[in-house]
Amino acid sequence: MYWRADPWDLYDGFGGFGGFDDGFGVNRRNFASVSQRARDARATAENMFLEYLVTADTSKGSATEEIIQFHMVPDMRKSFSKFVREHGCKSTPRQLTRAEQDKINAGRKSLMWYTSVTVSAAAQKAYTEKNPAKAEELKKEFKKKAEAALAAKKAKEARMAAVGGAQPVASGSGTNKSAPPARSQPAVAKGKITAKA
Repeated sequence: MYWRADPWDLYDGFGGFGGFDDGFGVNRRNFASVSQRARDARATAENMFLEYLVTADTSKGSATEEIIQFHMVPDMRKSFSKFVREHGCKSTPRQLTRAEQDKINAGRKSLMWYTSVTVSAAAQKAYTEKNPAKAEELKKEFKKKAEAALAAKKAKEARMAAVGGAQPVASGSGTNKSAPPARSQPAVAKGKITAKA
């Protein structure tokens, strides 16, 4: 760290607050505007949107679901929204309430934003016709996640029954077999976003 003899030089030329130098000798020219973690969150959100685009039930009209249940920084929310619009769909971010936030992370001061997306039948058809192989791959991934989620639920119910907790639901006893499984959300582990099974 160094100190300049002329304090007004902080604002001259490309130095100081007007350029890449912060006035204390730190050149911020190569600093990233957003972190890699934020970019990874956007990439995860885009993949989740494409999966929802091909698997959403649009038989009765447009389908809307809050599929992004993790925070994205403002720049990445804008970028994600643009990505969604490019596919003929709509994204709607919402800021969590303090009560919702406290259930997730009571220590966080700023409130997180989640995002819902709306998919129309026309947008779904256009994407699947333009990208048939990718659409089929996304459907297979979704089915695999749904089966894994169902197996995990049954295993949990069996554990609960073994310790005297809630009884497992017998197959075919009033369960809605046509209901779609809950969408998996990414888990944050040591600064990296990984997909949940």
